[in-house]
Amino acid sequence: MTCRCGRPTRDDAYVCDTCYAALNRALGDVAWLDEELDTTITRQKAAVISGTARSAETSLPWHERAAIARRDLHSLLVLWVRFAREEQVRGVPEWEAQDRLPSLSRWLLHVTRGLTLLDIGPDAVDEITNAVAECERVVFWKRRSRVYLGPCGQRVEDEDGLVILERCAGEVYAEEGADVGTCDECDQGVTVVIRQGELNKELDDRLCSAAELARLAVILGLDVPREQVRKKIHYWHRHKRIVQRGVDPETEAPLFRYGEVRGMLYAEFARDTA
Repeated sequence: MTCRCGRPTRDDAYVCDTCYAALNRALGDVAWLDEELDTTITRQKAAVISGTARSAETSLPWHERAAIARRDLHSLLVLWVRFAREEQVRGVPEWEAQDRLPSLSRWLLHVTRGLTLLDIGPDAVDEITNAVAECERVVFWKRRSRVYLGPCGQRVEDEDGLVILERCAGEVYAEEGADVGTCDECDQGVTVVIRQGELNKELDDRLCSAAELARLAVILGLDVPREQVRKKIHYWHRHKRIVQRGVDPETEAPLFRYGEVRGMLYAEFARDTA
């Protein structure tokens, strides 16, 4: 007999040893996943994205997906427990499962071998492993960083080509690694590389501290850890490889011309990674 995955089975089972092991592993993961899902749901209800150019705060929607994933897994395990009990699948324990994910999964671990001997066994494998995998995706999901690309400033027109705004007052952001950013007001796109080049040019004469330079250079395209950039600038300053152009009146930190240092940074790190 052949498993749904294409591997051979043994002992008249409908599920191969590999899929059987995957089913047991998935059910074994449910207990810790239940705790992680609870943490994800609780913490993300209050989570915000902050620190943008306009100090905007937006609630994260992923706690809802975590709640849905947990609810779907719970419903699925309840159905399989009910099926195994009613059909008296081999291995059914004498004790009753409580209506909680850890208890339901522990109960089902007693009947996984029995389920593999039924023609419906492959459905149990697929449904349970997929539901557990979805919970794991939610738990381990990490929101991608957004790159700030400055004010929009684009002309906004309606469907007939009539000008609504000469210059949009929105802010442009791009997902990390994306080629195009989008304005949060007019929803028009901006090519990331072009906008970063424009911003770099506008900032060329600006006086910045090492920390500001590192932050701006990384935001505007330098693919190097910010702290590494900052240390490189301090090193150049100590060894008089860059010219100090001023002093911050509040922190007394040395200031450097952005354009001068930016060119050196790109040359330095392009050489290191070549």
